[in-house]
Amino acid sequence: MRIPEPRRSAEDRRRRSLLAQALSKTPPARDARFPHVVRDILEKVDDPEADLHAIVDTPELPRRVRFAAFYALLLRLRREERHGEYAAMVRRYEDQFGTEPYFHTFRAISARMRGDLASLRSSVEFSRQAVDLMPDVPAVVHQLAAFWVEYLERLDKGAPAQDLDQVERHVDRAIALSQGKLAHYFETKGRVLALRGEFEAARVSVAQAIELEPRSSRDYLRRLTQYQATRVRVDLLEERSRWFRAQDRLRKELTEFKTQQLQLQRLNSRGLLGGSGLVDHRRRVGVTIDDGRSMPEV
Repeated sequence: MRIPEPRRSAEDRRRRSLLAQALSKTPPARDARFPHVVRDILEKVDDPEADLHAIVDTPELPRRVRFAAFYALLLRLRREERHGEYAAMVRRYEDQFGTEPYFHTFRAISARMRGDLASLRSSVEFSRQAVDLMPDVPAVVHQLAAFWVEYLERLDKGAPAQDLDQVERHVDRAIALSQGKLAHYFETKGRVLALRGEFEAARVSVAQAIELEPRSSRDYLRRLTQYQATRVRVDLLEERSRWFRAQDRLRKELTEFKTQQLQLQRLNSRGLLGGSGLVDHRRRVGVTIDDGRSMPEV
């Protein structure tokens, strides 16, 4: 039996109205609870995308409700890695919501999605602007730390110690502001420690993230995959560190050997290693003379 169109539209309006009511109860965007309340609302609603679009585009609704819907919509697009749609939404609504402090975080995410190093650096700067406006919102502070450490991981020459100090201060502040309840903040901390060469501490931090991650969350599998990838990254960084240390040791030994050879050449050119002196020196370095031929000792 065909369902009459008016009844279906009435149901759509009722569902949309309930979602708008829930979004109207979110705290102000500058409140540290804002992103978590929006996430909780999304957890309870199945397939809210069409309703969120409708709420954002309803000018009669209060601006704060429309912005909360916009935030929720971008959160959904980011979770599903729909990067092109995310960037398009940010551009489309720049004129309407561009003055919101959170919009700097949206710009940062759009820049990071482009993937190149220069864009990643831009994402750090946009995130820094958001922190300047919302220094006590842990999600905003953590975003700066997460994007900054990702940028440092991409540098060929290694991460400057001064930058690592600043990133660690930000991630520690985000953990403190959130009372240590958000798992992925500890994963970011582990990445910072790995760049410092503190590999065991990095593994402990990632293990904390795995333990803290709520198994009932829709993000659980995605986050768990991310944490396991970070574990592998820590192992690779440790192996690279060992390889570099071995290379440095060999380079030092080669330099010392070359220095000794130059010294021998200078002594020989001055005639200081002739006759018995040469024999004595070769004996000291493990070489004997037999009918004019040099043989290594066994």
